[in-house]
Amino acid sequence: MRLRPALLGLAALSVAGYAGSRVLGSRSPVGYLGPLPPCPRGRSVCTRVRRDFADPPEAVFAAAEAAVRTHRSLLTGSAVEVEVDGLTLRALFQVGLFRDDLDLLVEPSLTGSALHVRSAVRNQIGQSDFGVNQRRVRALLADVAARLGQPASSIS
Repeated sequence: MRLRPALLGLAALSVAGYAGSRVLGSRSPVGYLGPLPPCPRGRSVCTRVRRDFADPPEAVFAAAEAAVRTHRSLLTGSAVEVEVDGLTLRALFQVGLFRDDLDLLVEPSLTGSALHVRSAVRNQIGQSDFGVNQRRVRALLADVAARLGQPASSIS
C-alpha cells in the first residue's frame, strides 16, 4: 500500500513539471525571429531568447563563452563538449543521463550586441524537461551580465 502514495506523488511531480515548463514559457517567445533554429513545434523542452548588451560583440561573446565553460549545476548540468566558430558557440550539456544542446550566437546590433541563446533537449523522453533548459539559459544570462558589469535585474 505504500507504493500507491509514491506513485501518486511521482505522477503529481510529472504533471507539475510539465505545467511549470508551459507556464514559465520554455518555448520561444512570441515574435522571436532570431538566427538560431526554431524550437520544434509542440515541444516544451526548448528555450530561445535574445538579450541586448551595450558592449561590443567580441566582449559579449567572451563573457558568454566563459559562462558556458564554467557553468556547473546539479540541476542544469555542465558543458561536456564546446565548439567555437567565430562568434558562434555550440555546446553539449549533460545532466545525469540526459543531454541537451546549447547554441549561442552574438551579432552586432544598433545598441551594441545581441546575444541569442537556444537550449533544447537532444533526446526527448516524456513531455517535459522540468524547466532545466530555461533555468540553464537564465543562469547563463545572469553570468554574462555579471561578467559585463551589468546588474542581474536587467535580464528578467
